[in-house]
Amino acid sequence: MSKVTLTEIPQIEPGIRRGRNVHEGYVRACNLQFDNLLTRLRADSLYMRCLELAQGRTLVTEEKLPNLYLLLRYYLPSIGIGNIVEFGTYRGGSALFLAALAQELLPDCRVFGFDSFAGMPSTEREIDLHQAGDFRDADLLELTGFPASAGLQNIEFVPGLFENSFPDAAARIGKIALCHVDCDIRSAVAYYDASKRHMLPGGYWVFDDPLVASCTGAMEAVRSSSSSAMGCSRNRLIHTWSSGQDSLQKASLLWLLAWATSLPRCGPRGPGVSRPLRFIVDSLRK
Repeated sequence: MSKVTLTEIPQIEPGIRRGRNVHEGYVRACNLQFDNLLTRLRADSLYMRCLELAQGRTLVTEEKLPNLYLLLRYYLPSIGIGNIVEFGTYRGGSALFLAALAQELLPDCRVFGFDSFAGMPSTEREIDLHQAGDFRDADLLELTGFPASAGLQNIEFVPGLFENSFPDAAARIGKIALCHVDCDIRSAVAYYDASKRHMLPGGYWVFDDPLVASCTGAMEAVRSSSSSAMGCSRNRLIHTWSSGQDSLQKASLLWLLAWATSLPRCGPRGPGVSRPLRFIVDSLRK
């Protein structure tokens, strides 16, 4: 199976600096921002097949989905067997994207998509722009029947408020390798804490919303969790980056994509990583 080759960042030594896996973050972030990765991915048959399942079903932009692809392609295979949890599945696009990738790359992995599937719960007027009932147009019956028609056998949708649905599902989920958090509001994003004790060593949390203009509550929740993350052990918090958010991308690039609290299980020069990218440092300084 052909796959894209990542550009190496030899200027950065592997290891942990102040709780961040800087090298790993540079590799993903700089390939996404500076090395035309999105265009190159469109020649990757697996990526395109998975993207087709997501189209029309997700608000996660195509600029963000490649980060999930890179994690499943290059990093999750190195941390052991675990499942994928998504908080905020909505119409199922990113969960289907993850399930299709996992079925090809991680055959022992299942994807669990959590959502009320009835719209937003109550929100906080002081911080959340979204209101109760937003995104109520998800069709759980249609969504539940779709994976089989797409040939997917590794995905389950779990309806209800997170505080009710996740504790009941946690036992059958077991260990988590990746938790994708796409919830828009402070209280829902903050609920990711419940997944911590189920995380594999070296596992990942990916937050979709902190830099979205309408999701300041998500930013507040992530900043609070990031402040306490330095005391966590051996897991990584990652915030997805979009090329359209120019005002924050350079100043926050490492914070957005490289937060870690341990050395990665995968090597700093893992599979598919090659050819030095020498213009990165000067580009970041512009």
